[in-house]
Amino acid sequence: MNKYYPFELHCHTFHSDGEMSPKTLVNASKKRGYTGIAVTDHNTVSAVDETVALGKECGLKVIRGIEWTTFFGHITALGNNTAVDWREIDMQNIDAIIEKASKAGAVLTVAHPKRHGSPMCKGCYMELPITKYQYISGFEVWSQKTPNREGYNLRAIELYDSLLCKGNRLAAVYGYDWHREKADYSYAYTFIGDKDEPERAIKSGDTFVSAGLGLDVKVDGQSLPFGSELEAGKHVFEITVVNFFEDFCSRYGVIPKGVALKGSSCAERVAALGEKLTVNCSEGYLRIEIFGDMEGASNLTLALASPYYVIDRR
Repeated sequence: MNKYYPFELHCHTFHSDGEMSPKTLVNASKKRGYTGIAVTDHNTVSAVDETVALGKECGLKVIRGIEWTTFFGHITALGNNTAVDWREIDMQNIDAIIEKASKAGAVLTVAHPKRHGSPMCKGCYMELPITKYQYISGFEVWSQKTPNREGYNLRAIELYDSLLCKGNRLAAVYGYDWHREKADYSYAYTFIGDKDEPERAIKSGDTFVSAGLGLDVKVDGQSLPFGSELEAGKHVFEITVVNFFEDFCSRYGVIPKGVALKGSSCAERVAALGEKLTVNCSEGYLRIEIFGDMEGASNLTLALASPYYVIDRR
């Protein structure tokens, strides 16, 4: 069984438009059960060093980050994010910018691509004409409040699938876009397959987003990290769900009921939990969703995993 760790990859402090100090953010992150977080203040890294140091003191992994905030879209840059000055970014050079940053070691994620910002936060909606998605590693399929019910997240997943259909490889991530310590609405987690090198795991696509549920996936009887390649042909999928955050699942009435396989590699398949699915896969991508109930609503997506990529080498 592959082990996954809960992260929040989109956090703000009062160094930009958040209300939390670095210390408050770290303490609140520990209370929420995160293994790690990314500090992604708008167009500044001034909170990063302090937050990293505070995280080390209490065993919280802190990823160095920044949110490039433009009038035409936002991108989070994790890891080595100093190669690019956000003030250089415009509609004409975005492909060159992301190539430069990626080659310098930054792990880039498209943030809340279909969410319109408030009048005071223009540019949340992604309009940057990116074509070189080979230099983008992650994609916020879920963002902010009640992520599995918001229309802008449904549209983000549609865009995500269209990019995958074109052969792009993008890890599915969730961005709470965390600004304030307390929140009374439901939220979710990004689960990452490496707690020590989360940037590497995001880049390889070993992630899933979830409303408190853990996933264990076996392909042909073996645990296989998300983002892995499969040979074209017949494969048997066995998906097991556990309540990773039992208190969270109890609080929000999270009840998983079934699993769906989606993607360009095969026709959509739906099954009950625990049922093995035998699928004849052609070249393309295949991703897993768990659906069920939450907060009294039914047939909601409770977890969405990064794809497996099916290769036909014949």
